[in-house]
Amino acid sequence: MRWFAVIVVAGFAALVLTYYAGWDDAAAPPSQERTGVTAHTSPARLVRDAAEELRPVQSVVCHPITEESTFCAVTFVGPSCQLWEVTNGKPSGLPVIIDGKSGSKSKTGVRC
Repeated sequence: MRWFAVIVVAGFAALVLTYYAGWDDAAAPPSQERTGVTAHTSPARLVRDAAEELRPVQSVVCHPITEESTFCAVTFVGPSCQLWEVTNGKPSGLPVIIDGKSGSKSKTGVRC
């Protein structure tokens, strides 16, 4: 039984060393942090980026409606709140910003 444990530990150590010895950071696929926006950027990230052009954003909460559409509630610093819709990867804010409110999420959706 002791030899079995030694073999298992040695095998595990060999796998770990092989993994790290063969790791080439240049060959690794680029991460989102290095590439910025990708083809599959989250709706929350799309909304945050667009909303920060208006005011500093404190938080973004989103709720999917369909495969193509997501609603998000953006809380700006202050606080104030604005509802946004992302349809087919394009964010658009509703025209009303409600001062003194924060966005929240429930099982059924988001709200200000």
